[in-house]
Amino acid sequence: MTTARSGPVIGDLNQSAADSRVASPSPAPVAPRPAAEEKSEKPAGTIPPCLTAADRALETGSVDKLAEHLAQEVAANVHAHFRTAHEKKQHAQESVDAGRAFVEAYVGYIHFVEGIHNVVSQGKTHAPGEHPEHLAQAELPESER
Repeated sequence: MTTARSGPVIGDLNQSAADSRVASPSPAPVAPRPAAEEKSEKPAGTIPPCLTAADRALETGSVDKLAEHLAQEVAANVHAHFRTAHEKKQHAQESVDAGRAFVEAYVGYIHFVEGIHNVVSQGKTHAPGEHPEHLAQAELPESER
C-alpha cells in the first residue's frame, strides 16, 4: 500500500530555500554620504564672537558696542528679508511660480520678524504673578477686552 505524500519533504524545503537565495538579487551597496551633506560641527573650545563680545562688555563695564553690533545685525537681516519679500510681491500675480516665490519669501520675512520679537520680548520683566499676556490685555481699551 502506498501512502500519499502530504506537504513537502525536508529535502524539498532545503531546495526551495536554496532556490530563493539564488533567485533574489543581493541588495545594492549603500554609498556613504558626501561630506558636504554631513552636519558641520564647531571644534571643541570654539567660542562664538558674540559671547566673546558679551564677556568683553562685562570686563569694560560698557555694553554699548555689543548692543550696537546686535542692533546692526538685526536691522541688516530685517532689511534683507523685507527687500526679498517686497520684490517677490511685485511679481506675485504674474504666475503661479511667482506667487509661490512670494509666499515663501513672505513666510521667511514674517517668521524672522516674529522670531526676533520673541527673543527680545523675553527680556521684559513683569511683577511676580503677572504674565505678559495679562499685561497686554490691560493695555487694551475696556471695550476690546
